This record gives sequence, C-alpha cells and structure tokens, in this order.
Amino acid sequence: MDAVIADAAVKQIGSELMPEFLTAMIHGAETVSDDVRYGREGLADYLKLGYVPAEIDESVNKTLDYAYSDWLISVVAGTLNDTATQAKYATRSQNYRKLFDPAVGLMHPRLRNGEFTPNFDPLDWGSGYTEGSAWQNSFAVYQDLPGLIELTGGSAAFTAQLHRLVNQPSTYHVGTYRGVIHEMREMAALDFGQLAISNQPSFHLPYLFAVAGDAAGTQLTVKQLLLTAFNAGPTGYPGDEDNGSMSSWYLWSSLGLYPVTPGSGEYVLGIPFFDAVTIHLPNDKTLTITTANNHNHMQFVGLRTFNGADLGTSISTTPWPAVGR
Repeated sequence: MDAVIADAAVKQIGSELMPEFLTAMIHGAETVSDDVRYGREGLADYLKLGYVPAEIDESVNKTLDYAYSDWLISVVAGTLNDTATQAKYATRSQNYRKLFDPAVGLMHPRLRNGEFTPNFDPLDWGSGYTEGSAWQNSFAVYQDLPGLIELTGGSAAFTAQLHRLVNQPSTYHVGTYRGVIHEMREMAALDFGQLAISNQPSFHLPYLFAVAGDAAGTQLTVKQLLLTAFNAGPTGYPGDEDNGSMSSWYLWSSLGLYPVTPGSGEYVLGIPFFDAVTIHLPNDKTLTITTANNHNHMQFVGLRTFNGADLGTSISTTPWPAVGR
C-alpha cells in the first residue's frame, strides 16, 4: 500500500489526502505490535539493529521491504515539503546494506549478534527468504538500485551476476520449507535459470540489466519470456495469476516499459511486443507506440524515439527523489 500511495503522490493524484496518508505510513513504520498479524513483524529489532535478524522467518525479505517502505515515506514527505521526515526515512531506507554479503554478492540472513548465518547456500529456499532463495530475493532494492550496483562491484560485476542468475540450472533446495512447494516446481518447469518469473520477487529482474547499462540484456530476456513463458491456452501463465499481477507484468512488458520502482515516477524501457498500441491517458492525451520490423527473431531495439527525439533506457514523469546515504 505504501508503494501505491507514494506513486500517486509523485504523480499528483489525491494530493489532498497525502498528509493523512503520511501519518498512517509513519504509524506503521514506528509502532511495534505484540501481534505478528499487524504491523511490521520484527520491527523492534529493525529499529535497534537496522535489519530484521535471522531468528525471525523471512528476515531478508522483511528487511528489504521495510527499507523500501521507509523510502516511500520519504517520497511522500518530500511532496509535502516535510524535509525533516524526508531526510530521516531516506537515510533509514539504506538499511538494506546491512544484509549485503560481499563474499557472495547477494543478501545473506544475519543473526542478532551481527554475524551472517553459517553454511550459506544461495539455492536454499525459505529461512530468510520468501518463496525463493537468495537468487530471487536479493535484488529487491527498488529505492536504490545504483547503490546495490555499487555494492556488487559496479555495473560490469552487477550485470555478470545477473547473467549468472539466468544462465545457471533451475535447481532448488527445499531448505526450511522441508518439501517442494508449487513455486519451486514452476521455476524448474520454466527452466530459465534462477529467474522465477512465475513469482512476484522476480518480476523486475529482467529490467535490471538495463538499469546497470546492459539494455540488450533486458531486451533479450524480456522478449524470450514473452515468447516462451506465456500463451493463450490453459497453460498460459508460468505461475499462479495472483490477483492479476502476472497479467500486469505481461501487459507492461508488451508495451516495452516497466515500473521497476513505484514511487519514483520512472519507467525502465524494454522491447515492445506489438506492432502498434494506443494508450488513452486520463488527461485526454494519447500515447501511441509503434514498432517497426517487429518479428519474433528480432531480439533487440536498434533505435527508440519519442516525438522524434532519441530515448535512452528509461523515461521519467518526475525527478527521482534523492536517496540519503
């Protein structure tokens, strides 16, 4: 919900509601609940340590989610000119760094004593990760992808890590799940390395190539997924639909753009799948996307223009708020 609110805020939708929304977002980020069904589980540890410790299930995903939500609070605060709140939560959004393990280039569960958990296996599902392993869940740093790239060793090292992700066997170890769950079967059935496009944690992964400067990597990966992972038959989805999320991924990707970071007002460009698409915008304007030489064997974008002007790898509807470090 924080992402929906922040994305609306930067697009000036529902601006009159934002003060009340900001109050609610801060309440959720600061109020420790005794009932794990409410609020942020492990929040007391997160506020004290800067991360959710491995003693709590799904600690990595919770830490990354909380850090992203903290950044979303800073975004909304920024639209309201609340600079103190903006700075506080932008700084706190950097907590993801506490779980990055440079020895493996992935996020690693960390104990309360500050040590990383022993016997790390990047193919183990469960433990610190939600419905996946370190490979699917280490890249959820939507708010500061440049910082994650820097931690990994720069653009070349980061893109090399992405290539390892998609080019290794679709192997999994059941880990703390202690048995095979359907997300494991779906990843193995797709056989696209560790890119489990069948589940939400992987949705943005194909677009990270472009974020790191490898636009061709994004174009090739997305085109192959559109061609091979989806169809109009009874097996048309590579995983469960989950309230329209997989259809949304397909539609965005078919348009040739994707909202990697809700709350930023920025869209990363991929590769259009249709010859022509017309989008009727709510401001009575029309966006028409046309694609020349649009054939299945055409895997890359040679030139991309908007009203005659050359485009890069992303478009922005608003300046991306600064991230505190």
